[in-house]
Amino acid sequence: MSKYIAPVDTFARTPTAFLVADDILELIEFSKKLDLPVHHTGIEHIDVVADLYEKAIKLGAVPISSKELVRWASDRLKEMLEARNE
Repeated sequence: MSKYIAPVDTFARTPTAFLVADDILELIEFSKKLDLPVHHTGIEHIDVVADLYEKAIKLGAVPISSKELVRWASDRLKEMLEARNE
């Protein structure tokens, strides 16, 4: 399983990066290491403040582009819909 972190959005009110994982339990465990909450909004994620971006990478998050994040999220939603229709 992997954890992915997209670049810091400097246009947001509070600059944050978007961190996701292939497995929700992995994401929850990772969030504890960063002392940040998991947001449950269909695609579970962690909003990582800019100051913790490098720490997240040192702890094992794989940096990806915003475009790759959108592709990952799209694939994840397709998997969820397919599982629901089975």
